[in-house]
Amino acid sequence: MHTKILAAILFMPAITFADPPSHDDLDGAIASSHESSNRVRYYAQATTIAERDIVSATITRDIARKRWDDAVRADHPADAGKWAIRYHDARLDEARARERAAQFSDARDAARADFRASAEQTRRLTRQASRARVGRARG
Repeated sequence: MHTKILAAILFMPAITFADPPSHDDLDGAIASSHESSNRVRYYAQATTIAERDIVSATITRDIARKRWDDAVRADHPADAGKWAIRYHDARLDEARARERAAQFSDARDAARADFRASAEQTRRLTRQASRARVGRARG
């Protein structure tokens, strides 16, 4: 019984540390983490910009609607037409901004998932490399 345990302890480092990751694998995982981190940051910024565009278009739409109503009540058809066009343009701008915000948000979420996967791979390869170094130092 003691010889089986002793044999298991002696051969465990050889089995556990037999295949350390190459530096290329670890460098590739680190590069992938950096790339996906940059994509997360880019799409987060683009999402924020699109969300601000939604707010701006909403404000413009509300102001145009109010001025349009005021022009109609004051019986100024030229002004009413001008504000009706601005109202319509603001609604289109708001719709486009909402589409952009949704697209960028989806892309940001996908980039976050990629980042989590590449970060986990980097952690795993780093643990394997450190175990291999410890195994070589013991052996």
